[in-house]
Amino acid sequence: MMRSSLLRILSTLLLLPLIALSAPSLLLARSICSTLPVTSDNQESVTVTSVSEISDEINRATGPKTIFLEDGTYHVSPSSVIHVNKPGITIRSKSGDRDRVLIVGQGMRNGVEVGHGFFISSSNTTIADLTIRDIRNHAIFINPGSHRNLIHNVRCLDCGEQLLKASGGPELPPKNDSTVQCSSFEYSDTLDDGDDGWYTNGIDLLNSHNWVIRYNLFKNIRHNPALTSTLAGPAILVWQSSSGTLIEGNQIINCDFGISLGNASGEGVQHDGGVIVNNFIKGYNKSDFGIGIIRSINSRVEHNTIYSPGSWPYSIEARFPETRNAIIRNNFVDEPILPDRDGADVQVRNNLTKAKPSYFRDARSGDLHLHSRRAPALDCTTSLKSRTYDIDQEQIDDLKPDCGADELNN
Repeated sequence: MMRSSLLRILSTLLLLPLIALSAPSLLLARSICSTLPVTSDNQESVTVTSVSEISDEINRATGPKTIFLEDGTYHVSPSSVIHVNKPGITIRSKSGDRDRVLIVGQGMRNGVEVGHGFFISSSNTTIADLTIRDIRNHAIFINPGSHRNLIHNVRCLDCGEQLLKASGGPELPPKNDSTVQCSSFEYSDTLDDGDDGWYTNGIDLLNSHNWVIRYNLFKNIRHNPALTSTLAGPAILVWQSSSGTLIEGNQIINCDFGISLGNASGEGVQHDGGVIVNNFIKGYNKSDFGIGIIRSINSRVEHNTIYSPGSWPYSIEARFPETRNAIIRNNFVDEPILPDRDGADVQVRNNLTKAKPSYFRDARSGDLHLHSRRAPALDCTTSLKSRTYDIDQEQIDDLKPDCGADELNN
């Protein structure tokens, strides 16, 4: 293992490759976090009020179906996991308010059996507009061979392991072409599993290809110091022969690590072709790196803002000789960038590494929007054809945009 309020709806535009990549393209969608469209007239839809009814409706499905959940609390256990084993199933709250539909387990410390909120083993699944909390293992578990899933406006809170996990390494079928957006992955304080105290992530993807992770909040993804000094895993970890991941417009607050393409454990290339752009990452005094490129090739790390005082002395790092053909540029951070740890070889261009709290709207809370016109990030670089919007989906018309994720004039 490595060392271990979303402020505004976030987005950027089409990212055009500047080095050889296979990352998915961004769509111009300024309202991406608005309510999902209602089902079409020819698609079956039902409304339920219990976990058993959810399972019954999934099992009865003969084609695409939307299952609306009335407001209330839906209790799950290891023997009553919501197993989505039919393709084209949508499960969402009827009200559209994720705080009024709660999928609740027995607690992250309770039980010896494996327990999940949702177990997804089919494809084209949508989970939207609800909260999943207090689960022994994962809020959402995605099985090998499951593709084209959408997680939208879901809050995942206080689970005993990775809040969302797409499981299975390269020896098993991959998980492809899925999107996680406009959601939150949080601990109320720290992982409190009563066990090792560190084994968690916000999102953990193994052997997953062409995923989009955008406009999400990650908060307190961190170890329990009463149980261990080992840090938790990154808020976003993509590894085990994954490729083409787009990670944009996320806000990460007080986590042990921020974003990592690849993992220090194991050998060989763990990720090929990723884009990390327009993210805010605010650490705390025990945080490790904000962004890591670890055994990863063909990566781009552009226009991110990182503020993590008193923690690990590097904001962004590239590590191991497998890490090559990558570029780190136009980021605004408060600590140096380490481009060649343990034999890594990446390009570093036009980054600013002297960020101060006075430059931001509210650095302590994680609001890293530029506030001061004295900030050196202003007009610090030339425009990229690959980036025409900032973290707030506001268009960048300036020929000399600001470094980092936010454009002050917008």
